[in-house]
Amino acid sequence: MQWGYKLRQNNRNKQEGFILITVMVLTMMAGTLVLTSLEDSVVQERLSGNFQKKINSRLMAEKGVYVALNEMNTQLARDDSMSIDDLVTQTEVMNGHDGDMLYDVKVESHDTDGDGIDDEVSVYSKGQAYEGQVQIKAIYEIASAGSNSFNTVFDFGSGVTGCESVSVIGSGFIDSYDSSEGDYSEIKDDGEVNKGTDVDIQTIYADSGDITSVGANTTFQGGIFATGNVYIQGTSSVTGSIHANGTVTLKGIPVDGNIISRKSVTLSDHRGDVDGYILAKGDVSLDQIEVAQGVSTHGDYEQTSDYEVDGEVRVVGDVKLNNWGGTELLDSGALIYGGTASNVLEKYISSLSYTAEEIATLIGDVPEVPSDDSTSDVSTLTCDPYDIASEVNLVDPGKETQLPDLTITTNGDGYEMNETEADVTNSVSGSSPKDTLKPILSSFLSESVYIFKYEDVSIDGDVVIEENSDITIYVRGNFILANSGSITIPETSSLTIIIEGTFEVNGSGTIYTLADGLTPDLKPSFAIYSSYDSTSNETPSITYAGGGDDIYAVIYAPLADISIDSGISFKGAILGNEVSIAGRGSIHYDTALSNVIYSGGDSDPTTGTGQQLIFKGWKYVTDDSSVSEETDDTSDSEETESADDSTTSG
Repeated sequence: MQWGYKLRQNNRNKQEGFILITVMVLTMMAGTLVLTSLEDSVVQERLSGNFQKKINSRLMAEKGVYVALNEMNTQLARDDSMSIDDLVTQTEVMNGHDGDMLYDVKVESHDTDGDGIDDEVSVYSKGQAYEGQVQIKAIYEIASAGSNSFNTVFDFGSGVTGCESVSVIGSGFIDSYDSSEGDYSEIKDDGEVNKGTDVDIQTIYADSGDITSVGANTTFQGGIFATGNVYIQGTSSVTGSIHANGTVTLKGIPVDGNIISRKSVTLSDHRGDVDGYILAKGDVSLDQIEVAQGVSTHGDYEQTSDYEVDGEVRVVGDVKLNNWGGTELLDSGALIYGGTASNVLEKYISSLSYTAEEIATLIGDVPEVPSDDSTSDVSTLTCDPYDIASEVNLVDPGKETQLPDLTITTNGDGYEMNETEADVTNSVSGSSPKDTLKPILSSFLSESVYIFKYEDVSIDGDVVIEENSDITIYVRGNFILANSGSITIPETSSLTIIIEGTFEVNGSGTIYTLADGLTPDLKPSFAIYSSYDSTSNETPSITYAGGGDDIYAVIYAPLADISIDSGISFKGAILGNEVSIAGRGSIHYDTALSNVIYSGGDSDPTTGTGQQLIFKGWKYVTDDSSVSEETDDTSDSEETESADDSTTSG
């Protein structure tokens, strides 16, 4: 018994020793895991801190570039004949700080074409946030403002431009006026009414470009130029000419000018007389239509009516006449044709004989509407001369920082803006931002501009621009002005909105533009620049469906669809991808927009003379050497963010 007891006691001691060892091993393993986890956390924290330092350093480096660009533009504004060497001397070295974060800038000039004259400026900027450092090289070229083909707001159109298409369903006027002579329809100094016909409705893309107006009662007080087809039906009228690369189909639409088509022309309804001539590359069909100055076509010709066509009728193909009322269809001896004839009286046929080839030569070629087509010999026209996506990326290049929202509610909130700050007034719960917002120096259209930057904007209260303030707002997301919301822009001020998302005005939302058009320093009272791409979205990106007051606006949105559906008068100019106009309102193109110059160093904005800096690209430099030492464009230490030759128009 005693022996058995000792054996059990020894086994128990062995078990307890084994458990103790097991517990010790598990404890050591747990401690190792904890230490490893702590080490990983420390590493992650350090990586996160280093990344944040890198981001802050990059932002400081970009700030240095913008500060240098602003200073150079200021120097050019003071002396627009300044040489590039003098410009570099004035702005060679500069630095600054934001708290403990620093930027250090050096400006150098280069001769890129080997002619012995420096023609390019490199801005080297090093940003430093604590131990983090980032270096940027921004590249600019200096050019004459007069030689810049993009120095006006709309040198590619005069009124309503839809790159893809234009659709009109409404009952107003599309015409022009000159805001330098006063407001629309006012009496000018010469005693004439401030209304005109210097307006074009046009499309640009070669593979589309239709212009349509169905069920409308619109007076087109200018020309219609379509890279596609033209189709108009209703009680509308055209006081100018119609020119299309596609077909022209009019039902009851009188035309005071000419009709030119590189395909076919089909006109019907006795109301649709043509005071000019018809020229077509395809067939021409007239049903109860009068034409005052003849018809020329490279295709076939058919006339069905008791209405007369005056002037010569030249037809390369066949001719068919159907006289219902027994009246004259053509002038005596006016018809020449190269094909066959049906129901054609001898008195209509010219005594001169021509072959089809001779008639085609006599008619000549049918001119083409300029289009955005790299294979076209007609024009180098582009829908987007500003390359708006690149320009907007310059405003918000990194997109790392979350921007504040702007929300103005209906319960007494207001938002006052001047060129140095914006602040909520009568603020109550639910409004933002709570603090005064300061603008950020950025680059847009080759200019240094202080810009208020927001994520999303929702206005159901009052926004007031102070007198003598040119305000620029950037919206990364969407902008909506609704219900009783309003924006008031005094006569001496302007508001420019640069937006990547959608822009919407609906309900009773109103933008009060108190100027007749341009401000005293020749800026549009209100302008929208949108980089939104509607090709991947079903809804229009710019919608103006509200408003209780006439508005003056310039809209530049070559990638976006635009919908104007309001009863107000819209003064200014419109360019979009697809443009839709509805409602009872009118469009009045401002011819004074041809005087607007967007060039940084131009001393006289009405002449286009002087010099400006054109952005070409930039590089991020990974080498931590000083900015003064980094001058080799081909250095292996550089990571190209934007190619040197990627010129940004502005």
